[in-house]
Amino acid sequence: MANVLLTVSGTIAPDVERQITSGKRPRADYLELARSFGADLIDYPRARQLTGRIGRWLERIGGANLVLAWACFCQRANYRVIVTDGEQIGLPFALLCKVLGRKGIKHLMIAHILSVGKKMLLLDWLGLQQHIDTFFVYASWQKRFIETRWQVPSSRVVHTPFMVDSHFFSPQQVTAQPRRMICAVGLEFRDYPTLIEAVRGLDIEVVIAAASPWSKRSDSTAQAELPPNVTVRKFSQFELRQLYADIPC
Repeated sequence: MANVLLTVSGTIAPDVERQITSGKRPRADYLELARSFGADLIDYPRARQLTGRIGRWLERIGGANLVLAWACFCQRANYRVIVTDGEQIGLPFALLCKVLGRKGIKHLMIAHILSVGKKMLLLDWLGLQQHIDTFFVYASWQKRFIETRWQVPSSRVVHTPFMVDSHFFSPQQVTAQPRRMICAVGLEFRDYPTLIEAVRGLDIEVVIAAASPWSKRSDSTAQAELPPNVTVRKFSQFELRQLYADIPC
C-alpha cells in the first residue's frame, strides 16, 4: 500500500498509457504525480466500487465528486497523505474531516479558484481551511487571496505553474500547414457570440474549439448563427496540437 492517495476527478481511460506512448495525447499529470510520489490513484469508477450502496446514494445527492470525497475519507486510515485534485473534491473531503475526524492524515489540495461566492462561504463559515494542510494554486493572485482572507500562512499556499507536456506540444512533433486563421479554445468565460459577430464577413478563417474536459459551462456557440468563415467543433488534444501549429506566426 502506498503512503499517498491521489484523486482523479474523472475516469482514467484503460488505454491511457498506450495513448501516451503512441503520441496520441500528452502525458497525464496524475500519472506523473503518482510515479513521483509512489501514490495510489482513485477515480470515479474506483470510488463507486469502494463505496457501494452508500456511494450510489451520495451520488444521487451530490454527484460523483461527493462519492470521490467520501471514498477518500473511508480510505484515510490507509494513507499518510491524501491529495485532492481540485476543490470540488477537496472541500467536501475537508468537511468530512471536520465533522468526523481525519485520524492524523495530511490533506493537500489543488485549488483552481476559491474567490467565488459558494466556496468562500464554506471556508468563511465552516473554517475548512483548517483541514487543508497545503493549498497548491496556479495563480499568484489566488495565493495572495487565500493567505489574506483566511490568514493562512504563506508556507501552506504553494504557487506552482500549470503543467504542460512541452514534448507533446513541441512544434517539432507536427508538420505545420500555416493558414490565415484565428483560433479560440475552451469554455470557461468565453464570449464566443461576440467573437462570431466581430469576424462575420471578414476574409479570415476562424476556428472555435468550444470544449473542455473540466469546465461545466455551456457552449455559448450552440444558438449562434455561424457565418461561412467560422467553424465550431471539438478537437482531441492530438488535433489541437496540429491546429496550434497551423496558426501563422
